[in-house]
Amino acid sequence: MQVKENYPRAVTVFIVPPSMEELRERITGRDREGPEEIARRLSETMRELSYIDRYDYVILNDEVSSAVDRMEAILIAEKCRSEHFSLRDLGFEAVKEEAK
Repeated sequence: MQVKENYPRAVTVFIVPPSMEELRERITGRDREGPEEIARRLSETMRELSYIDRYDYVILNDEVSSAVDRMEAILIAEKCRSEHFSLRDLGFEAVKEEAK
């Protein structure tokens, strides 16, 4: 949210695990953190989830390939927003002049 405050036009994406149980399994499956760190991370995830409605997009991270496809779709859609184009860029400057 600090990024959004400093860059209001930033596009934000919240990547969410399929469930808290799945997140717990993923974290414990890596076998890198102890029980206290795992509990801290799960608690932090719950706190972060309370901000989900402040994000522009949400991606369910159920399968990596599907999540990547969703992210690519967001990137494509954002690049196609009308605010990124002008009639001149598209070669339609004459149309704008005729409309006057």
